[in-house]
Amino acid sequence: MAEEAHGAEEGAPAEGEKKSKLPLILAMVLGPIVLTGIVFAALYFTGLGAKIFSKGDHKPAAAEAHAPTEVSYLEIKELLINLTKSTKKSRATPFLRLSLKLELPNAEALKTAELLRPRLIDAFQVYLRQLRTEDLEGGAGLQRLREELLKQANSVLAPLKVSNILFDQMLVQ
Repeated sequence: MAEEAHGAEEGAPAEGEKKSKLPLILAMVLGPIVLTGIVFAALYFTGLGAKIFSKGDHKPAAAEAHAPTEVSYLEIKELLINLTKSTKKSRATPFLRLSLKLELPNAEALKTAELLRPRLIDAFQVYLRQLRTEDLEGGAGLQRLREELLKQANSVLAPLKVSNILFDQMLVQ
């Protein structure tokens, strides 16, 4: 009798209590389905699925749209501009030395831009003369300068489209 009571206490369920197998069955059925969904979602959102399941010779449409067939560069050498003083008390006048290149779509656009170079330099100098040293600080300042010079270049070279401004040299002192 003592042995029967001892066996019942060790973990064997009593006769009246039956363990339900429903959680085990649900885990076995739903587990692989949920895991498969997680794997496919990860492949989709990381972009790996497109690389894995696509054929190797296909380029994405975005890369084809931005790949220029022919590019020319108009070089603007060494602009030296006095910047606006940030305070009246400062004695030294800050200056900016800048060399850059304009990215144009083709050689024909480069020839037209060469003819309009004096207007382009004038537009750049008028804009740059208004700047203070604080305007050029950090990466955000450089990005704002790039965007504004791009606007100036596109307005001067109106029928042409300048796609990018590349800085060769930039010194603020």
